[in-house]
Amino acid sequence: MKRFLIIILIVLAIAGVVYAGYTLSTKKNAGNGTATTTPGGLPEATPIIGGEGQPGGATSPETAAGLPALGTEQLSSFGVASDTSIIAAGLDGKIFKISADGSVSPLSASSLDNFVSAAFSYDAQKVVLSFGTSDSRQFSVFDIATRSWTPLAVGVVSASWKPRSHVLAYATEKSGLKTVFSLDMDVAKAKPSQLFSLRMEDLVLDWAAPGKISISQKPSGLVNGSVFVFDTAKKTFSSPVIDVPGAALLWDSAASRALEFFGSQTARGGDFRIVSASGETINKFQFLTLPEKCLFVPEAAPTSTISTSTKIKAVPVPEEKNIICAVPSNQTDFTQKTLPDEYYKRSFFTADNIYKINLDDGTASLILSATGRSLDASSPLISGDKLFILNRADGKIYSLPLPK
Repeated sequence: MKRFLIIILIVLAIAGVVYAGYTLSTKKNAGNGTATTTPGGLPEATPIIGGEGQPGGATSPETAAGLPALGTEQLSSFGVASDTSIIAAGLDGKIFKISADGSVSPLSASSLDNFVSAAFSYDAQKVVLSFGTSDSRQFSVFDIATRSWTPLAVGVVSASWKPRSHVLAYATEKSGLKTVFSLDMDVAKAKPSQLFSLRMEDLVLDWAAPGKISISQKPSGLVNGSVFVFDTAKKTFSSPVIDVPGAALLWDSAASRALEFFGSQTARGGDFRIVSASGETINKFQFLTLPEKCLFVPEAAPTSTISTSTKIKAVPVPEEKNIICAVPSNQTDFTQKTLPDEYYKRSFFTADNIYKINLDDGTASLILSATGRSLDASSPLISGDKLFILNRADGKIYSLPLPK
C-alpha cells in the first residue's frame, strides 16, 4: 500500500511539471499568417533553488520569500555597482549602499518629501530621483561618488539614462508641449541638447538602446496608449504601438525586439508577446505577466575586434536569445485583474514562478518555484552570475544564482 501511494505521488508530480511546461508554450506568428500553437518546452531540470529557498532546500526563516534578504531596508528600486554592492533607494528617497556581507550604509543625508521614483544609471553610480506633488514635481540627480545633488530644469516630467552611459534624457512640459533634452551628467556645467518635441499625455521616456529613445504613455488598461521610438541619429520617429489599451514594452539591448503587454477590450487581463521593432508579433506567450517582471538575458560581450585596412570596428553584441520572467502562479486570478492598473496600485500581490525562457524554441527552465513563498518579483537585474530581484511584497532585494 505504501509503495502504491508513493507511485501515485510521483505520477502527480510529473503531471504538475508537464502542466507548467504547457503553460509556457508560445504561438508563432509567421508574418500575417495564422498563428499556430507550439510546445513551450518542459523545465529542463529541478529548480536551482531548493524547495525552501536556499540551495539544497535549507530553510530561511528570515523572510516570507523563503530567501535571505540583502539588507534590512524597505526599498523602491536599486542598481548593482561594479564591485557587486547594491545601491538602492528607500521608500522615502534615501540612498543606501548594501555591501556583499549585507551591511547597510546611508549615502544621502535625508529623505525626500513626497518621494515618487528613482532610476539608476547602468553602473549604479548616478541616480535620478523624482519627488514632490503632481503640480510641483522635481527631478534631481544624486552622484554616488561625490554624494552631491544636481537639480534638473523646472517642469521635468520624465527622465531616463542612456545605456552604458551617464547621459540623461529628460522631458519638460510647457503649455502641453513636451520637449526632450539630453544632458551629460559627467560634464560639469554641461548644457542640455534639445532632441525633439511632441504632444503626449502622461509621457514616459525609456532610452532603450544607445540610438533609440522609446516614448510611451503611462500604461492603463482603461485607456488606449501609443508607443513611439525616436532614432537619435536619423532624427526620425517610428510607431510600433498605436492606440492599444494598457500598452507596456520592455526593449532588448538593440531596441530591435520588445516584450509587450497589452490589455483587453474588457480591461481584464491581457496578452503578453514578443514583437519586432515595427510592432509585428513574433511570438505570443501562453502565460500572462508584465514586462517589468522580465529581462532579456545579456549575451557574452565580444572581446575581439574586426580589423580592416582602413579602420577597426567593434564586433556587435549578439542578439539576446533568452529572457527571464517572473510569472504569477495563479494565472486565473491574475487574468481577471484590471491590468496593469490594479498591479501598479498595489491592490494585490502575486506569488511568482521564475523561469528562463529560450526565445528560439520556447523551452523553459524553472529557476524558482512560487510554492511556499510570498515573492512578487520586479525589476530583475543580472550582475555577474547572479540574478537580483526586488520583492514588491516586502520591499527587500534577493539574489539567485543564474542557471548555466
